[in-house]
Amino acid sequence: MRAGMLCRRALILGAALMALALRTAADDVESADVPRSFAYLPVPGPYEVQEIGTLTLPDPPRWKRLPVMVYAPAEPGPFPVVLFSHGAGQSAESASSLARHWTSHGYVCLHPGHLQEEVPARPFAVRRLTRDFGRIRNLGGAHAFGQRVDDLVLILDHLDDLVEQAPALRGKMDPERVGVAGHSLGAVTAVLIGGATVFPPEKSEPVNMRDERVGAIVNISGAGVDPETGLTRRSWEDIDIPMLTIAGSRDPGRGDVRWRTHAYKYATPGGKYLLYIEGANHVSYIRFGEARTYTKEQVGRPKDLPAHWRFLRRNAPSLAQRAIYHYTLMATTAFWDAYLKDSAEAREFLTSDAIEEYSFGKATIEAK
Repeated sequence: MRAGMLCRRALILGAALMALALRTAADDVESADVPRSFAYLPVPGPYEVQEIGTLTLPDPPRWKRLPVMVYAPAEPGPFPVVLFSHGAGQSAESASSLARHWTSHGYVCLHPGHLQEEVPARPFAVRRLTRDFGRIRNLGGAHAFGQRVDDLVLILDHLDDLVEQAPALRGKMDPERVGVAGHSLGAVTAVLIGGATVFPPEKSEPVNMRDERVGAIVNISGAGVDPETGLTRRSWEDIDIPMLTIAGSRDPGRGDVRWRTHAYKYATPGGKYLLYIEGANHVSYIRFGEARTYTKEQVGRPKDLPAHWRFLRRNAPSLAQRAIYHYTLMATTAFWDAYLKDSAEAREFLTSDAIEEYSFGKATIEAK
């Protein structure tokens, strides 16, 4: 009996000490300095999101029909256009949360399905993954990458055809303001259409797929130097448009935690940014399925966030995947505003330490 009472008292004392520790950690966060700028908190923008659905573009020379998932603000345009290239094993439906967020901030988002299969991504993800990487191995890096770039070029060539299929798009898209983002294999697609060069190991002539209509690119968890596919230190030197590279400490790629930062490291200075996030893994940035953001009332200042998220973000960033996704929203939206809407406030945000302060030092932005 006495032993039972002592055990219960120990449990009660332990719980009290744990509660005190958590409260102290939260108090530490409360007292932390808040960001100087609150312009790009992870909250929906002012525009109502209209999900147009999946449209198709015929491409007779390649014997295919390209599916394109379309999101647009419900309000009158014109708005800048953002194309998103998905990673291996995914489809036009991938990264829908990113699309909805960008659309709510005044962008028309076009997500092609590079394998032209109009079926949900998840049931056939392994098959898609195998086929995507199989094409790169069998066709050679430059040619396989070129097939994906051609998908994006097809969309840019046929924006009017999308409007014909969906009259709700009329007057919404501004072809003079175009950005391309991509994740993983899609990030390679984005940097190639933005001006990166492939140096095929079996050929003497380098391959450059730059499309002058693209004014800015976002490279999310893309590849680094990889001679087997033709990516060398020289590959990113010719990118002369703004580029945001995003990488994380739990997303090493070829065994090096900085491998996915090579695009930023070797690119020519001028409008180049690197968002590096502690605890981010390969899919932290895009959040499969739904990933809700906070309301404006919840994120007026970091101290207003729910206590458990403050604690996780401060002490265990690898567990705070929703927070990591939010840092991606903040940086990408500011980047699009800076270079597709010419916002001085957005450029100031990107060169400030606002995200670092907001993330308690777990996410940093470099610029050159």
